Amino acid sequence: MEAEAFTALCSSREERGAVVNLIGGADTTQPSAPAKVRYVACPVCKKIMNRSNFAHRSGVVIDTCKGHGVWLEAGELGRALAFIDSGGLEKLREEQAHDIAEAAARLEKLTNGVGSVRISIAGSGLNAADDTLVRRALEHLLF
Repeated sequence: MEAEAFTALCSSREERGAVVNLIGGADTTQPSAPAKVRYVACPVCKKIMNRSNFAHRSGVVIDTCKGHGVWLEAGELGRALAFIDSGGLEKLREEQAHDIAEAAARLEKLTNGVGSVRISIAGSGLNAADDTLVRRALEHLLF
């Protein structure tokens, strides 16, 4: 699946609903058995894809190729969509916003007397990728 299509699917409740109707919902009654770790090659460029835990906490490990998108194995799409619909992404964004606010407060304390540093993400339109980038920058400055 192309990265843009996967991002659009994750962002649109209507599209997720349509896909869930087509493929069926994730079976949440049975815990998924730990799968043997295996790296797969991109079907397009044949390079080994990177494995990552979707949204850093969903438990759904997806394979990604920077140039060609996301590879989802059986059941992974349904489980990723169920994670989104259960509020997983909103919780992640809230935690990231909290972490950024805490880091900004620490930075302000560190710069007290040197000048004022104000960082506000409220209403800024930052998305999860922006939040992560800002957080990493702050962590680099603070630690």
